Amino acid sequence: MPIEVGKGLQVGVLALQGSVMEHVQCLQKIPGIDIIQVRKPQQLSGIDGIILPGGESTTMGKLLRELGILEPLRELSCSWWKRISNSELTRPLCKE
Repeated sequence: MPIEVGKGLQVGVLALQGSVMEHVQCLQKIPGIDIIQVRKPQQLSGIDGIILPGGESTTMGKLLRELGILEPLRELSCSWWKRISNSELTRPLCKE
């Protein structure tokens, strides 16, 4: 059964740097969205999508690695991509 927009979606906002509150405030205007500010790998569990606010990429990469979020985030995003695209597209990015 497909998820309906605005019907209990769990949306994460990566809350390490960038305009986190601006993204949270925009999401708060959408009925039925539960917002999780992601700062720990375990907060990725059960989310239906994630917003990655802009920031300085070197710093973001360093924080993602140091906090142990990078690999779980990569695995989660690959699982989403595999559901919506063919394997030829995801193969270079995602482990089979």
